[in-house]
Amino acid sequence: MIHYNQEQNVFHLFNKDVSYLIHVNGFGRLETLYFGERLNDTSDILNARTLYTECTYLDKKMSLVTPTPSYFYPDTLVEVSSHGIFDKRDAPIVIQHENGSYLTDFEYVKHRIYHGIKPIAGMPSLDAPLERKEALYNKENVDTLEIILKDIAANVILHEYLSIYRDKNIIVKSFKIENKGKKIKLLRAFSMQLDLPSSDYYFHHFYGTQWKERQEEINKIHDGTQEIGSTRGRSSHQENPFCFLSKERNSSTDGEVIGFNLIYSGNWEMRVTKTPYDSLHLAYGINDDDFCFVLGRNESFDTPQAVISYSKDGIDGMSQTFHRLIKENLQTDKEREHNRPLIFNSWEGCLFTFDTKVIKSYIDDACKLGIDLFVLDDGWFGKRDSDKSGLGDWYVNETKINLHEVIEHCHERKLKFGIWFEPEMVNPDSDLFRSHPEWALGYEENKDWSHLERNQLVLDFTNDDVVDNIFEQMCHILDEYDIDYVKWDHNRILAEHFTANLPAEKQGEVYHRYVLGYYRLLGQLRVRYPGIFFEGCSSGGGRFDLGTLYYVPQIWTSDETDGASRAYIQYYTSLGYPLSTISSHVSASAQTTYPTKVDIALFGTYGYEMNPNKLSEREFAEMNRGTEIYHKYHDKAILNGTLYHLSNPLDHDEMSMISVSQDQTLAIAVYYEKSNIVMRMDYWKLKGLNPKKRYHLNLNGVDVPETYSGEHLMKVGYYLRDIFRRQNKTILLILKESNY
Repeated sequence: MIHYNQEQNVFHLFNKDVSYLIHVNGFGRLETLYFGERLNDTSDILNARTLYTECTYLDKKMSLVTPTPSYFYPDTLVEVSSHGIFDKRDAPIVIQHENGSYLTDFEYVKHRIYHGIKPIAGMPSLDAPLERKEALYNKENVDTLEIILKDIAANVILHEYLSIYRDKNIIVKSFKIENKGKKIKLLRAFSMQLDLPSSDYYFHHFYGTQWKERQEEINKIHDGTQEIGSTRGRSSHQENPFCFLSKERNSSTDGEVIGFNLIYSGNWEMRVTKTPYDSLHLAYGINDDDFCFVLGRNESFDTPQAVISYSKDGIDGMSQTFHRLIKENLQTDKEREHNRPLIFNSWEGCLFTFDTKVIKSYIDDACKLGIDLFVLDDGWFGKRDSDKSGLGDWYVNETKINLHEVIEHCHERKLKFGIWFEPEMVNPDSDLFRSHPEWALGYEENKDWSHLERNQLVLDFTNDDVVDNIFEQMCHILDEYDIDYVKWDHNRILAEHFTANLPAEKQGEVYHRYVLGYYRLLGQLRVRYPGIFFEGCSSGGGRFDLGTLYYVPQIWTSDETDGASRAYIQYYTSLGYPLSTISSHVSASAQTTYPTKVDIALFGTYGYEMNPNKLSEREFAEMNRGTEIYHKYHDKAILNGTLYHLSNPLDHDEMSMISVSQDQTLAIAVYYEKSNIVMRMDYWKLKGLNPKKRYHLNLNGVDVPETYSGEHLMKVGYYLRDIFRRQNKTILLILKESNY
């Protein structure tokens, strides 16, 4: 999968569908020759280089003035742009030397090619287990090219890692910066650069806020730079690290699509620059805002892995590749691949107001919904009757709740039990803060806490003592109580990024070191409690990223639970992330009916969240329809199916998706309508079915008398006859092979 042509100095990374070619030119600079559909004949590839016959460059090695492909011109495609000289595009790596110079220019030294992919120290990595004992993983399915370069101005070594998968159209990039000389300041440490010869693309990214995460925006690539990212200390509600380029504006089946994501949970940035010569320059990685990592002699820095997915068959080709990679090569909790528990969460039903009797009554009525696991959310610990106190004090408030009695009550009803933590936060009104105020980020810098948000502060996870304290507190709870599930929340951004734990010159390391502390705590807990199901959350979907998904199988997708909004949030999220990661609940929100909320929530992991004591018999019946579908079909069709996007609500009056089982014997499709009256012939064209199979259809709980061939349903479609009163309503279609 990686071939080196020594005569041409060309590396070719390839599988059956994709090629990536790099040339080491006569001056030791890496030129990106091609990235795209598989090339079988690369003999002419060097003709793609741009030659400047009118320009000369003194070849120091040959002592000749010769025409050259000049690596510093803005339409020359390169792997690693320089900084501080002629190339004014964003360089992925920027160093400030001890004398103050910013000159950063790396030239080729040597390379290695090997089977497998290297894990990144201290960070989530593709194919690497939580406890790592090998230097390389997945040797049978991944090859890696490691190119070693040296800075011309200092004794700094740059390792560029490029890995390619045999069974997926995936390229993985990262860097390692090694300082072998005098102290330097690393001012930028992106994970990848990608130069493309044409800027004729649309740029898709996913913006939002809390309660409205990951809304798709499509921009035609224009002159200058488009930039998305986060400076909030987490991947954020405001932008998601997943983004992509497409040749067609918004086609799920046609045209070239190049997708990007970063295996990281902190500040990140993607810069997309159209050059004056209509080429495209992308630089992607850790956000360099307030970033400065000091490296002494023999110290190094590893960037997180950046993942690139290529498709020549539209958005779904890219999307499905990411889905497979996340499930097969990223996520480490393999116990959750099948039969996720049907969850009932207490939060929206009672908030902080409960006692043992109330929670036991919730459990009793929630059992009527056929649940598998009951979750006690916020309010069970410390002096926690509101959000103003208690965070940081992880002991049971025994005057409020008898946790042993509650867990026993669950077990008597054959239910598992889960609980909520927010380990990274502290209230000023807490025993932990009173004992260690210096353990909060911003201490010494902001002692009046004028930036107090949500009545809480962020604990300083750059400090190992802080991480160890929280680990010990959590272990005490998890050891004493029979807990099957942990919901891990993170409700405040890193507004302050100053630590009393580091000297002045290292304050630019806070954001990144905080993320490493988060990974250390979560990783240690996962190793110690392999049977516990951890779910991520961050004020809803504020940390929905690949870094977190390495440790947890699913993430609470948004605090907005109504079907009308969730239809968009879940559709757009699913373009980059599999349905098995999208935590979705049916709630008591008023905008849509329970049948609509059930249908939307089924296109995720599924669960319930309301006061079950207030449900009517009709409402129980409406939700139990969802429970039945979940237990019968969800694992095969949704959790482990292949997802196809049928109608994007950005461009249409409806949202529609279908998820098809691997053997194509079962499928579930959902159709959500925005308009009230639909005056059109509505043929619902499906995808992913076997054209030669015939399917029984169940439409909103009613069996359709006729069977239909897969070919008919995909080419002609299923005719939706009801054109009136469909606003904010769904159609759920279950398809089973006729002999299923």
